Amino acid sequence: ELQIEKDQLAFSVGNKPLFDIPISDISHCSNSRNDVGIRFNQYDNIKAEGSDLLVEMRFAVPATNERLKKLGTDSAALNLKKAISSKTNLDDSTAHNICTLEKLACIAPRGRFDVEMTQRFMRMQGGTNQFLVQYDNITRLFCLPRPDGRHYDVVVSLSHPLRQGLSPYPHVVFHFEATDSIEVTMNMTDEDLQEKFDGKIKKEMNDFKHNILCKLLKHLTHITVTVPGNFKNSHGANSVRCSMKANDGLLYPLERGLMFLHKPATYIGYKEIDEIIFDRAEVSDVNTRSFDLSVKLTSGHTHKFQTLQKAEYSKLFSFLTSKNLRIGGTGQSAAVVTAGYGGGRAAESTSDEEADDSDESDDSDFGEDDGDDREAPEEYDSDPSSDEEFDEDEEESEDEKNGKGKEKKEEKKGGDKKRKSADSKEKEAPPKKRKKE
Repeated sequence: ELQIEKDQLAFSVGNKPLFDIPISDISHCSNSRNDVGIRFNQYDNIKAEGSDLLVEMRFAVPATNERLKKLGTDSAALNLKKAISSKTNLDDSTAHNICTLEKLACIAPRGRFDVEMTQRFMRMQGGTNQFLVQYDNITRLFCLPRPDGRHYDVVVSLSHPLRQGLSPYPHVVFHFEATDSIEVTMNMTDEDLQEKFDGKIKKEMNDFKHNILCKLLKHLTHITVTVPGNFKNSHGANSVRCSMKANDGLLYPLERGLMFLHKPATYIGYKEIDEIIFDRAEVSDVNTRSFDLSVKLTSGHTHKFQTLQKAEYSKLFSFLTSKNLRIGGTGQSAAVVTAGYGGGRAAESTSDEEADDSDESDDSDFGEDDGDDREAPEEYDSDPSSDEEFDEDEEESEDEKNGKGKEKKEEKKGGDKKRKSADSKEKEAPPKKRKKE
Protein backbone atom coordinates (compact mmCIF):
# COMPACT_ATOMS: atom_id res chain seq x y z
CA GLU A 1 0.00 0.00 0.00
CA LEU A 2 1.24 3.48 -0.89
CA GLN A 3 0.70 6.52 1.29
CA ILE A 4 1.51 9.98 -0.08
CA GLU A 5 2.68 11.99 2.87
CA LYS A 6 3.97 15.54 3.11
CA ASP A 7 7.66 14.89 2.53
CA GLN A 8 7.83 11.24 1.44
CA LEU A 9 6.16 8.30 -0.27
CA ALA A 10 5.59 5.55 2.30
CA PHE A 11 5.18 1.92 1.21
CA SER A 12 3.84 -0.63 3.65
CA VAL A 13 2.73 -4.28 3.69
CA GLY A 14 0.17 -5.40 6.26
CA ASN A 15 0.39 -2.03 8.05
CA LYS A 16 4.15 -2.56 8.50
CA PRO A 17 6.55 -0.02 6.90
CA LEU A 18 8.49 -1.42 3.93
CA PHE A 19 10.47 1.57 2.60
CA ASP A 20 10.19 5.33 2.13
CA ILE A 21 11.11 7.61 -0.78
CA PRO A 22 11.90 11.25 0.07
CA ILE A 23 9.92 13.64 -2.09
CA SER A 24 13.00 15.81 -2.61
CA ASP A 25 14.79 12.93 -4.42
CA ILE A 26 12.16 12.66 -7.17
CA SER A 27 12.99 14.52 -10.38
CA HIS A 28 10.22 13.30 -12.69
CA CYS A 29 6.97 11.36 -12.58
CA SER A 30 5.16 9.90 -15.61
CA ASN A 31 2.57 7.30 -16.44
CA SER A 32 1.96 4.92 -19.35
CA ARG A 33 -1.37 3.09 -19.36
CA ASN A 34 -1.44 1.25 -16.03
CA ASP A 35 2.17 2.04 -15.05
CA VAL A 36 3.57 4.94 -13.03
CA GLY A 37 7.30 5.70 -13.19
CA ILE A 38 9.36 7.98 -11.00
CA ARG A 39 12.94 9.07 -11.73
CA PHE A 40 15.42 10.23 -9.14
CA ASN A 41 17.85 13.11 -9.04
CA GLN A 42 21.35 12.21 -10.19
CA TYR A 43 23.65 14.59 -8.39
CA ASP A 44 26.96 15.43 -10.03
CA ASN A 45 28.91 14.88 -6.81
CA ILE A 46 27.78 11.24 -6.56
CA LYS A 47 30.37 8.82 -7.96
CA ALA A 48 28.48 5.77 -9.17
CA GLU A 49 31.38 4.14 -11.00
CA GLY A 50 31.80 0.57 -9.84
CA SER A 51 28.59 0.62 -7.79
CA ASP A 52 24.84 0.48 -8.37
CA LEU A 53 22.74 3.63 -8.42
CA LEU A 54 18.95 3.67 -8.36
CA VAL A 55 17.74 5.98 -11.13
CA GLU A 56 14.13 4.89 -11.75
CA MET A 57 11.25 2.89 -10.28
CA ARG A 58 8.05 1.79 -12.00
CA PHE A 59 4.84 0.65 -10.34
CA ALA A 60 1.98 -1.37 -11.79
CA VAL A 61 -1.33 0.20 -10.76
CA PRO A 62 -4.42 -2.03 -11.05
CA ALA A 63 -7.24 -0.30 -12.88
CA THR A 64 -9.64 -1.61 -10.21
CA ASN A 65 -7.89 0.22 -7.34
CA GLU A 66 -10.88 2.01 -5.84
CA ARG A 67 -8.85 4.18 -3.45
CA LEU A 68 -6.78 5.65 -6.28
CA LYS A 69 -9.80 6.03 -8.56
CA LYS A 70 -11.39 8.27 -5.93
CA LEU A 71 -8.45 10.70 -6.16
CA GLY A 72 -9.80 12.11 -9.47
CA THR A 73 -11.83 11.53 -12.57
CA ASP A 74 -9.07 9.83 -14.56
CA SER A 75 -7.68 6.29 -14.39
CA ALA A 76 -6.09 5.01 -11.19
CA ALA A 77 -2.56 5.27 -12.66
CA LEU A 78 -3.06 8.84 -13.92
CA ASN A 79 -4.58 9.92 -10.61
CA LEU A 80 -1.54 8.53 -8.77
CA LYS A 81 0.81 10.32 -11.15
CA LYS A 82 -0.97 13.65 -10.59
CA ALA A 83 -0.97 13.16 -6.81
CA ILE A 84 2.81 12.54 -6.74
CA SER A 85 3.51 15.45 -9.09
CA SER A 86 1.52 17.85 -6.95
CA LYS A 87 3.61 16.96 -3.89
CA THR A 88 6.90 17.27 -5.74
CA ASN A 89 6.11 20.53 -7.55
CA LEU A 90 6.44 18.57 -10.81
CA ASP A 91 2.89 19.15 -11.98
CA ASP A 92 3.77 20.09 -15.56
CA SER A 93 0.12 20.53 -16.48
CA THR A 94 0.21 24.00 -14.94
CA ALA A 95 3.39 25.02 -16.83
CA HIS A 96 2.88 27.74 -19.40
CA ASN A 97 3.01 26.23 -22.88
CA ILE A 98 4.92 28.58 -25.19
CA CYS A 99 4.30 26.56 -28.38
CA THR A 100 3.88 23.01 -29.66
CA LEU A 101 5.68 21.31 -32.56
CA GLU A 102 3.53 18.37 -33.62
CA LYS A 103 4.63 14.92 -34.78
CA LEU A 104 8.38 15.42 -34.87
CA ALA A 105 10.26 12.30 -35.97
CA CYS A 106 12.80 11.11 -33.41
CA ILE A 107 15.34 8.32 -33.95
CA ALA A 108 16.72 8.26 -30.37
CA PRO A 109 14.44 7.39 -28.66
CA ARG A 110 12.55 6.16 -31.70
CA GLY A 111 9.03 7.44 -32.35
CA ARG A 112 6.99 10.51 -33.21
CA PHE A 113 6.46 13.09 -30.52
CA ASP A 114 4.49 16.26 -29.97
CA VAL A 115 7.12 18.59 -28.49
CA GLU A 116 5.74 21.20 -26.11
CA MET A 117 7.99 24.09 -25.13
CA THR A 118 7.57 25.73 -21.73
CA GLN A 119 9.67 28.22 -19.78
CA ARG A 120 11.41 25.48 -17.74
CA PHE A 121 11.40 22.28 -19.79
CA MET A 122 10.60 20.53 -23.09
CA ARG A 123 7.91 17.86 -22.92
CA MET A 124 7.95 15.06 -25.52
CA GLN A 125 4.56 13.33 -25.71
CA GLY A 126 4.46 10.13 -27.76
CA GLY A 127 1.81 7.51 -28.29
CA THR A 128 2.71 5.49 -25.18
CA ASN A 129 5.74 7.33 -23.76
CA GLN A 130 6.31 10.75 -22.32
CA PHE A 131 9.68 12.40 -21.62
CA LEU A 132 10.46 15.59 -19.78
CA VAL A 133 13.72 17.35 -20.65
CA GLN A 134 14.70 20.08 -18.20
CA TYR A 135 16.59 22.89 -19.90
CA ASP A 136 19.32 22.82 -17.25
CA ASN A 137 19.87 19.15 -18.21
CA ILE A 138 20.87 20.12 -21.77
CA THR A 139 24.63 20.50 -22.35
CA ARG A 140 25.01 20.79 -26.16
CA LEU A 141 22.92 21.38 -29.28
CA PHE A 142 23.83 20.27 -32.82
CA CYS A 143 22.25 20.77 -36.25
CA LEU A 144 23.92 18.37 -38.69
CA PRO A 145 23.10 17.88 -42.39
CA ARG A 146 23.05 14.43 -43.98
CA PRO A 147 25.35 13.84 -47.00
CA ASP A 148 22.39 13.70 -49.40
CA GLY A 149 21.53 17.32 -48.58
CA ARG A 150 17.87 16.40 -48.10
CA HIS A 151 17.78 15.65 -44.37
CA TYR A 152 18.94 17.20 -41.09
CA ASP A 153 19.51 15.78 -37.62
CA VAL A 154 19.07 17.97 -34.55
CA VAL A 155 20.90 16.52 -31.53
CA VAL A 156 20.13 17.49 -27.93
CA SER A 157 22.89 16.27 -25.59
CA LEU A 158 21.97 15.68 -21.94
CA SER A 159 24.03 15.56 -18.76
CA HIS A 160 21.63 12.93 -17.36
CA PRO A 161 20.23 10.62 -20.07
CA LEU A 162 16.61 9.87 -20.73
CA ARG A 163 15.64 6.28 -20.03
CA GLN A 164 13.19 4.00 -21.74
CA GLY A 165 13.15 0.69 -19.93
CA LEU A 166 16.80 -0.38 -19.65
CA SER A 167 17.97 1.81 -22.54
CA PRO A 168 19.66 5.14 -21.71
CA TYR A 169 19.59 8.01 -24.21
CA PRO A 170 22.31 10.59 -23.50
CA HIS A 171 21.53 12.24 -26.86
CA VAL A 172 18.02 12.95 -28.18
CA VAL A 173 18.17 12.89 -32.00
CA PHE A 174 15.39 14.47 -34.08
CA HIS A 175 15.28 13.74 -37.82
CA PHE A 176 13.91 16.22 -40.41
CA GLU A 177 13.48 16.57 -44.12
CA ALA A 178 15.34 19.67 -45.27
CA THR A 179 12.32 21.20 -47.01
CA ASP A 180 9.69 20.32 -44.37
CA SER A 181 8.30 23.65 -43.14
CA ILE A 182 5.90 24.59 -40.35
CA GLU A 183 3.92 27.57 -39.12
CA VAL A 184 4.14 28.27 -35.40
CA THR A 185 2.20 30.77 -33.30
CA MET A 186 3.83 31.62 -29.99
CA ASN A 187 1.51 31.59 -26.98
CA MET A 188 2.99 34.82 -25.64
CA THR A 189 2.28 38.50 -26.04
CA ASP A 190 4.57 40.75 -28.06
CA GLU A 191 5.71 42.40 -24.83
CA ASP A 192 6.62 39.06 -23.25
CA LEU A 193 8.47 37.97 -26.39
CA GLN A 194 10.44 41.20 -26.40
CA GLU A 195 11.32 40.82 -22.72
CA LYS A 196 12.12 37.11 -22.80
CA PHE A 197 13.83 36.77 -26.20
CA ASP A 198 14.87 40.36 -26.91
CA GLY A 199 12.74 40.37 -30.05
CA LYS A 200 14.65 37.47 -31.67
CA ILE A 201 11.58 35.20 -31.52
CA LYS A 202 8.54 36.45 -33.42
CA LYS A 203 4.93 35.73 -32.50
CA GLU A 204 4.29 34.22 -35.95
CA MET A 205 7.05 32.08 -37.46
CA ASN A 206 7.05 30.22 -40.77
CA ASP A 207 10.26 28.28 -41.39
CA PHE A 208 11.76 24.84 -41.81
CA LYS A 209 11.08 22.56 -38.85
CA HIS A 210 14.74 22.04 -37.94
CA ASN A 211 15.32 25.80 -37.98
CA ILE A 212 12.33 26.44 -35.70
CA LEU A 213 13.40 23.79 -33.18
CA CYS A 214 17.02 24.99 -33.12
CA LYS A 215 16.04 28.63 -32.71
CA LEU A 216 13.65 27.90 -29.83
CA LEU A 217 16.13 25.66 -27.99
CA LYS A 218 18.95 28.14 -28.48
CA HIS A 219 17.06 31.00 -26.80
CA LEU A 220 15.38 28.88 -24.11
CA THR A 221 18.60 27.15 -23.01
CA HIS A 222 21.09 29.94 -23.91
CA ILE A 223 23.29 27.30 -25.57
CA THR A 224 24.87 27.84 -28.98
CA VAL A 225 23.75 25.45 -31.71
CA THR A 226 26.81 23.77 -33.26
CA VAL A 227 26.88 23.22 -37.03
CA PRO A 228 29.71 21.69 -39.14
CA GLY A 229 32.82 23.79 -39.61
CA ASN A 230 35.67 23.49 -42.12
CA PHE A 231 35.80 19.73 -42.68
CA LYS A 232 34.76 18.44 -46.10
CA ASN A 233 35.06 14.84 -47.29
CA SER A 234 36.16 13.77 -50.77
CA HIS A 235 32.64 14.53 -52.09
CA GLY A 236 32.25 17.90 -50.37
CA ALA A 237 29.98 16.71 -47.53
CA ASN A 238 30.55 17.36 -43.82
CA SER A 239 30.72 13.72 -42.69
CA VAL A 240 32.25 10.35 -43.56
CA ARG A 241 30.40 7.07 -43.62
CA CYS A 242 31.60 4.35 -41.27
CA SER A 243 30.32 1.83 -38.75
CA MET A 244 30.51 1.58 -34.98
CA LYS A 245 29.82 -1.69 -33.20
CA ALA A 246 28.35 -3.19 -36.41
CA ASN A 247 25.99 -0.21 -36.79
CA ASP A 248 26.32 1.87 -39.94
CA GLY A 249 26.36 5.63 -39.44
CA LEU A 250 28.04 8.98 -40.09
CA LEU A 251 31.08 10.49 -38.39
CA TYR A 252 31.13 14.30 -38.21
CA PRO A 253 34.59 15.80 -37.55
CA LEU A 254 33.65 19.10 -35.88
CA GLU A 255 35.91 21.88 -34.70
CA ARG A 256 35.77 20.83 -31.05
CA GLY A 257 34.99 17.13 -31.23
CA LEU A 258 33.74 14.09 -33.15
CA MET A 259 30.04 13.26 -33.39
CA PHE A 260 28.81 9.86 -34.57
CA LEU A 261 25.18 9.38 -35.61
CA HIS A 262 23.16 7.72 -34.88
CA LYS A 263 23.30 4.32 -33.14
CA PRO A 264 24.67 4.82 -30.65
CA ALA A 265 24.83 8.61 -30.86
CA THR A 266 28.29 9.45 -29.51
CA TYR A 267 30.12 12.73 -28.95
CA ILE A 268 33.88 12.81 -28.24
CA GLY A 269 35.48 16.13 -27.35
CA TYR A 270 39.06 16.65 -28.54
CA LYS A 271 40.07 17.42 -24.95
CA GLU A 272 39.11 13.85 -24.00
CA ILE A 273 41.30 12.23 -26.69
CA ASP A 274 44.71 10.79 -25.83
CA GLU A 275 45.60 9.32 -29.24
CA ILE A 276 44.09 8.61 -32.65
CA ILE A 277 45.25 5.52 -34.54
CA PHE A 278 44.68 4.83 -38.24
CA ASP A 279 44.47 1.05 -38.84
CA ARG A 280 44.96 -0.64 -42.23
CA ALA A 281 45.75 2.63 -44.00
CA GLU A 282 48.93 1.41 -45.77
CA VAL A 283 49.04 2.11 -49.49
CA SER A 284 50.79 -1.20 -50.22
CA ASP A 285 47.66 -3.16 -49.29
CA VAL A 286 45.79 -2.78 -52.57
CA ASN A 287 43.24 -5.44 -51.67
CA THR A 288 41.85 -3.35 -48.80
CA ARG A 289 39.75 -0.36 -49.80
CA SER A 290 38.86 0.79 -46.29
CA PHE A 291 40.56 1.60 -43.00
CA ASP A 292 39.64 1.86 -39.32
CA LEU A 293 39.93 4.77 -36.92
CA SER A 294 40.58 4.05 -33.22
CA VAL A 295 40.11 6.91 -30.77
CA LYS A 296 41.81 6.33 -27.40
CA LEU A 297 40.53 8.50 -24.57
CA THR A 298 42.44 9.78 -21.56
CA SER A 299 40.04 7.71 -19.43
CA GLY A 300 41.41 4.51 -21.03
CA HIS A 301 38.29 3.79 -23.08
CA THR A 302 38.57 3.32 -26.87
CA HIS A 303 36.03 4.08 -29.59
CA LYS A 304 36.58 2.28 -32.90
CA PHE A 305 35.11 3.46 -36.20
CA GLN A 306 35.37 0.90 -38.99
CA THR A 307 35.20 0.60 -42.80
CA LEU A 308 36.01 4.19 -43.69
CA GLN A 309 36.73 4.59 -47.39
CA LYS A 310 40.43 5.18 -48.15
CA ALA A 311 39.50 8.15 -50.30
CA GLU A 312 38.66 9.95 -47.04
CA TYR A 313 42.02 9.30 -45.38
CA SER A 314 43.88 12.41 -46.54
CA LYS A 315 40.99 14.68 -45.52
CA LEU A 316 40.68 13.12 -42.07
CA PHE A 317 44.42 12.98 -41.49
CA SER A 318 44.93 16.64 -42.40
CA PHE A 319 41.95 17.83 -40.38
CA LEU A 320 42.75 15.87 -37.21
CA THR A 321 46.43 16.82 -37.44
CA SER A 322 45.42 20.49 -37.49
CA LYS A 323 43.72 19.95 -34.09
CA ASN A 324 47.09 19.07 -32.50
CA LEU A 325 45.96 15.54 -31.71
CA ARG A 326 48.47 12.74 -31.25
CA ILE A 327 48.30 10.54 -34.35
CA GLY A 328 49.59 6.97 -34.39
CA GLY A 329 49.49 3.85 -36.54
CA THR A 330 50.40 5.40 -39.90
CA GLY A 331 54.15 5.82 -40.31
CA GLN A 332 53.48 7.75 -43.51
CA SER A 333 52.12 11.12 -44.47
CA ALA A 334 48.61 11.53 -45.82
CA ALA A 335 49.85 12.37 -49.32
CA VAL A 336 51.95 9.17 -49.49
CA VAL A 337 49.22 6.87 -48.17
CA THR A 338 46.53 8.14 -50.52
CA ALA A 339 48.72 8.47 -53.62
CA GLY A 340 47.48 5.13 -54.93
CA TYR A 341 43.82 5.82 -54.10
CA GLY A 342 43.09 9.12 -55.73
CA GLY A 343 45.98 10.09 -57.94
CA GLY A 344 47.20 13.63 -57.49
CA ARG A 345 44.11 14.60 -55.54
CA ALA A 346 45.83 13.87 -52.22
CA ALA A 347 48.47 16.54 -52.74
CA GLU A 348 45.82 19.05 -53.80
CA SER A 349 43.69 18.32 -50.74
CA THR A 350 46.69 18.69 -48.45
CA SER A 351 47.54 22.09 -49.88
CA ASP A 352 43.90 23.15 -49.62
CA GLU A 353 43.80 22.17 -45.95
CA GLU A 354 46.98 24.14 -45.26
CA ALA A 355 45.46 27.16 -46.92
CA ASP A 356 42.32 26.80 -44.80
CA ASP A 357 44.27 26.52 -41.54
CA SER A 358 44.94 30.24 -41.45
CA ASP A 359 41.21 30.98 -41.59
CA GLU A 360 40.13 28.17 -39.27
CA SER A 361 37.51 29.00 -36.64
CA ASP A 362 35.31 27.23 -34.12
CA ASP A 363 32.11 25.44 -35.16
CA SER A 364 29.78 27.86 -36.86
CA ASP A 365 26.92 29.09 -34.71
CA PHE A 366 23.29 28.63 -35.66
CA GLY A 367 22.65 32.08 -37.15
CA GLU A 368 19.72 34.32 -36.42
CA ASP A 369 18.88 34.67 -40.11
CA ASP A 370 19.10 30.99 -41.02
CA GLY A 371 15.35 30.75 -41.42
CA ASP A 372 15.30 33.31 -44.23
CA ASP A 373 17.34 31.14 -46.57
CA ARG A 374 14.90 28.52 -47.79
CA GLU A 375 17.07 26.86 -50.42
CA ALA A 376 17.77 23.23 -49.64
CA PRO A 377 21.46 22.26 -49.60
CA GLU A 378 22.82 20.85 -52.82
CA GLU A 379 22.44 17.10 -53.21
CA TYR A 380 25.66 15.35 -54.14
CA ASP A 381 25.31 13.02 -57.07
CA SER A 382 28.03 10.64 -55.92
CA ASP A 383 27.70 8.22 -53.05
CA PRO A 384 30.50 8.39 -50.43
CA SER A 385 30.41 4.63 -50.12
CA SER A 386 30.88 4.04 -53.86
CA ASP A 387 34.45 5.27 -54.38
CA GLU A 388 36.22 4.11 -57.51
CA GLU A 389 38.10 0.90 -56.98
CA PHE A 390 41.83 0.77 -57.23
CA ASP A 391 42.94 -0.48 -60.67
CA GLU A 392 45.27 -3.39 -60.15
CA ASP A 393 46.15 -3.54 -63.88
CA GLU A 394 47.65 -0.05 -64.04
CA GLU A 395 51.02 0.45 -65.67
CA GLU A 396 54.17 -0.77 -64.00
CA SER A 397 56.03 1.67 -61.79
CA GLU A 398 59.47 3.03 -62.71
CA ASP A 399 61.08 0.85 -60.04
CA GLU A 400 59.57 -2.28 -61.54
CA LYS A 401 60.68 -1.24 -65.05
CA ASN A 402 64.19 -0.58 -63.82
CA GLY A 403 64.22 -3.91 -62.01
CA LYS A 404 63.22 -5.81 -65.16
CA GLY A 405 65.83 -3.88 -67.16
CA LYS A 406 68.55 -5.03 -64.78
CA GLU A 407 67.35 -8.61 -65.09
CA LYS A 408 67.59 -8.41 -68.91
CA LYS A 409 71.14 -6.99 -68.74
CA GLU A 410 72.19 -9.76 -66.37
CA GLU A 411 70.70 -12.35 -68.70
CA LYS A 412 72.60 -10.81 -71.66
CA LYS A 413 75.87 -10.84 -69.75
CA GLY A 414 75.31 -14.46 -68.74
CA GLY A 415 74.68 -15.44 -72.37
CA ASP A 416 77.89 -13.73 -73.54
CA LYS A 417 79.93 -15.56 -70.92
CA LYS A 418 78.48 -18.90 -72.00
CA ARG A 419 79.30 -18.22 -75.63
CA LYS A 420 82.90 -17.21 -74.78
CA SER A 421 83.49 -20.36 -72.72
CA ALA A 422 82.15 -22.52 -75.54
CA ASP A 423 84.51 -20.88 -78.07
CA SER A 424 87.52 -21.40 -75.79
CA LYS A 425 86.67 -25.09 -75.39
CA GLU A 426 86.52 -25.51 -79.12
CA LYS A 427 89.97 -23.95 -79.51
CA GLU A 428 91.58 -26.06 -76.75
CA ALA A 429 90.17 -29.36 -78.07
CA PRO A 430 92.77 -31.31 -80.19
CA PRO A 431 91.90 -31.87 -83.83
CA LYS A 432 90.41 -35.26 -84.56
CA LYS A 433 92.54 -37.71 -86.57
CA ARG A 434 91.30 -38.68 -90.01
CA LYS A 435 90.72 -42.32 -90.64
CA LYS A 436 92.96 -43.99 -93.18
CA GLU A 437 91.20 -44.98 -96.25
